[in-house]
Amino acid sequence: MALVRNTRADKDLQLATALGNLAGRYNELGRLKDAKLTYSEALEVEEELLSPDDPSLAITRSNLAQLYASEKNYDVAEPLLRSTLEVMSVKYGTSSAEYGHAISDIGTLYLYWSHEPGQRARLEKAAKYCCEGLAITQKVRGERHPETASRLHNLAGTTSSAGDWPGAAVNAERAVAIMLSLDLAQHPNTQGMAGHLAHCWEQSGQADKAARLRRGDISDLVLVIAQIELEHRAWVAADPQNRHFGPDSYFAPNEENLESIFKMFAAAGVDVDDLMRRIKAGQISSDEIAKLVAETIVNKKD
Repeated sequence: MALVRNTRADKDLQLATALGNLAGRYNELGRLKDAKLTYSEALEVEEELLSPDDPSLAITRSNLAQLYASEKNYDVAEPLLRSTLEVMSVKYGTSSAEYGHAISDIGTLYLYWSHEPGQRARLEKAAKYCCEGLAITQKVRGERHPETASRLHNLAGTTSSAGDWPGAAVNAERAVAIMLSLDLAQHPNTQGMAGHLAHCWEQSGQADKAARLRRGDISDLVLVIAQIELEHRAWVAADPQNRHFGPDSYFAPNEENLESIFKMFAAAGVDVDDLMRRIKAGQISSDEIAKLVAETIVNKKD
């Protein structure tokens, strides 16, 4: 940091980038006061060098807003987030992932704000913006994406705050299922989402599911994972040149699950002998088997 200060003018964009990186690191370490001061300094530099509608400037404002929100300075955070939303609207359009992210951030701000005395009315705005952010993200990213999981988690927060625990549980289930499908079970965000899901289940009379999840048993989410993967495959199929399934399916066959997969196929009436022949002949891929597993799980439920 000192080297940058000594070799660059104070108004240099490289300095602003370094300040932003440092602020991000402070935030990760929980040094929120230092992070806020450093983001503020980065913003001051960028405001003099960049046009008001520059996305980099908007992102710095958004990062700073998150810190003000963590201090419950919501009235300071709100105009920063609204400025970010306007920039994303102009630069990328209101159907973009960037816009979806920005409007969801405002929804989350209103959610936290609604918990303060006399601010309950903001919960309606929170739900509106979180729903809009989710719809945009689903259209742009598909179902099987961490951003979609994040939007669902935020919406579950607004739904639970409104007292609709069963509705919140549905959104929370999908959020966690997406992360599991992406093999992100150990990610800190997944752990937080799972904790909220367990609480939603407890509050909606599904304590048995909550207990299993807290023990690390995710069997109650397997159907949801299958549904999400099939929905995402349909999204990919609509524009295969520009859309992708992503990491390997949760149901991709391996040495540990192959036996149970074939038992499930047999119970569902699948011609296992023919399937084995096709596998040995290289006529069916691992991903095609994973898709068949998901379809079998969903059809069994129906």
